[in-house]
Amino acid sequence: MKKVSFAAILITTGLFVLLSCGPKESTDLTLTSFIPQPVSVEATGHAFKLNSSVTVYYEENVDGLEQTARYLAAELSRITGENFNVESANVTPRSGIFLSVTTDDNDLGMEGYFLSIGKKLVGIKAKSTAGCFYAAKTFLQTLPVKVAAGETLTIPTGTIRDF
Repeated sequence: MKKVSFAAILITTGLFVLLSCGPKESTDLTLTSFIPQPVSVEATGHAFKLNSSVTVYYEENVDGLEQTARYLAAELSRITGENFNVESANVTPRSGIFLSVTTDDNDLGMEGYFLSIGKKLVGIKAKSTAGCFYAAKTFLQTLPVKVAAGETLTIPTGTIRDF
């Protein structure tokens, strides 16, 4: 009888330990499978928390950029079941997702992009709205296909360049 109760306690304790240790969310962006594979992917080992309080911003006065921002917000809504605000901005916000067009990086080409995922801000920079669209599509590949409404997603931080 003592052997049976000891075994039952041991099994119960083992199951409790196994079930309480859920899978740890990866914070290594380089483990994400991207299609097509970007030119470079670097991880920083932290996480960006995506929830309904995140706003998708786009640079003011750039033709077509609002459409890309609205597309990204709609896809985030489809995945999470939450609504995401879309707003224009003339300066880089402190947090959220910010799409902008730059002329500073000659390596990018007209359809290339630089995607920076930080702990508080996801920055999408490209030479054109097409590049911003491709960066948004790449960013979406860091997310699961669908999650429960209200669930906060943890996205690995780092940088991605493609051209």
